[in-house]
Amino acid sequence: MKKIFVFFCLIFLFVNSSFSHINFEISEEKYKTWKKLLHYKKGKSLIEKGSDFFLNENGNTDPIKELESTLLFFKESPQNKCLYPARYYLLFNKKIGNECVDFNEYNEYVPFDSVSLVLASESETSPVSSMGHIFIVAEGFNKFDLLKRHSSGFVANASTNSSLLFQFLTDSIDGLYTLSPYNDTIYNYINNENRSLWELDLNMTSEEKYLLKMHLYELKSHQIKYSFFTYNCATGTNSVLSVVSDDFDYSNKMNIASPIEYAKNIFENSGRVTKITVRPSEIDQYRLNKGYNLNPLLSPKPSRFTIGYIFNSYQKNGIRLSFLPAISDFKEDIKSKNSLNESRLFETTALIYGDAFLIDRITLFNIKSFPNILIDKYKVNFGLSFHGENMKRHTSLYPDFYVGSAISFFETGLRPFISTDVGNNFTKYNSNPYIKILCGSFLQTNKYGRVYIAANKIFSKEKNTAEYIKRIDISYSKNLDNDIWISTDLSFGKDRKGNFKKIDANLSYRF
Repeated sequence: MKKIFVFFCLIFLFVNSSFSHINFEISEEKYKTWKKLLHYKKGKSLIEKGSDFFLNENGNTDPIKELESTLLFFKESPQNKCLYPARYYLLFNKKIGNECVDFNEYNEYVPFDSVSLVLASESETSPVSSMGHIFIVAEGFNKFDLLKRHSSGFVANASTNSSLLFQFLTDSIDGLYTLSPYNDTIYNYINNENRSLWELDLNMTSEEKYLLKMHLYELKSHQIKYSFFTYNCATGTNSVLSVVSDDFDYSNKMNIASPIEYAKNIFENSGRVTKITVRPSEIDQYRLNKGYNLNPLLSPKPSRFTIGYIFNSYQKNGIRLSFLPAISDFKEDIKSKNSLNESRLFETTALIYGDAFLIDRITLFNIKSFPNILIDKYKVNFGLSFHGENMKRHTSLYPDFYVGSAISFFETGLRPFISTDVGNNFTKYNSNPYIKILCGSFLQTNKYGRVYIAANKIFSKEKNTAEYIKRIDISYSKNLDNDIWISTDLSFGKDRKGNFKKIDANLSYRF
């Protein structure tokens, strides 16, 4: 044993008079689990300082002080253990008794005979859920021998979509661990949000299921900040499940903690998945019946780096660099989805012409969907980006935002579409409201990749919004292996200086 074991024994002797009836000991293995109960990673809890989950003001950075405060908290009143049953169980190897009324009601009415990990497909209307959502489902027979199912997950909590979007951008969203009847969750996702559910049944021991059940109970009533980057639904689910076993901990193997990436790691590496069941939305059921492969576990990795050669009518030859930490691109050759939607989050694009380095655009978010008008629901597209002044060395970036909508037709390899956006493009001296109309078609083949052809027309008083007035775009994308894509883009049309053309040839790597 390390010195930490001796130190904990001294802590025990100090408070042992209050727990004289308990055989108390903390080993290295228990200390490891203790830090997992506090959601520690790399010396600090993922739950931020100030959350009432901690009993010590330094509990999110000092697990020993949190242990001391927990022992003193249990010493103050026997009822205090009712608030932290998992901590009590770990420290004293005793389950909560009948004196804890609320916990006993939870224990009797929320059975954990079996546990599943559930992945909800991505939302086409919310940046927070643009990479999907993941949560836990517990199933079993309650005290009345009735089969019950409950879902529990970590979610962002905001009263409206607009406030959620603002908090998403400022990374200041309040979060909470929810507990709901799973039937209500199914109805909400499939019927209200038109999102499919993929259920991964997990093999767990009775001890693991009980510890998970207690830990979810002690999390559900506490304030915990949600962060798209550091503590989202995937991070929260990883933290909860890793309490019971390292088989569920993939925090060090995900560059971006996305729901799809976490589910893929559990499926491919944990050895705990015994069965996969899909609950498709009405639209996905239609597509599955058509023979399309919609399995999100086959989706590419969430981040992308692109380097490419670029030629245009003005700067001639150059290099284009692009980095997207989280992306779903409707132009990309991805065969595991048939819906046409795009989520670009925090994309940075730069251009190099000779000795000039230009920031072309920073996209905070771009949520765009082309729902099939024959079977799908209407959706709103929106985006916010900051662009440089093309053809200039610059340090200033100017905003460009839009809202709009689009529709597509058919579910075949050829998918015609129409899109209309209304936005405002700012430059150093002008504010340029505009309307953009886009029409074209996608062509997807299983063997040869994806082709995108579109005609763009901009209506604007200034006639220089987005640096063009009308334009034809032709792009081609092909997946070479699991992580590498090639693509080429050809654009030609008319801008404020006259006719122009642009050619890109790109190599992209997903990670």
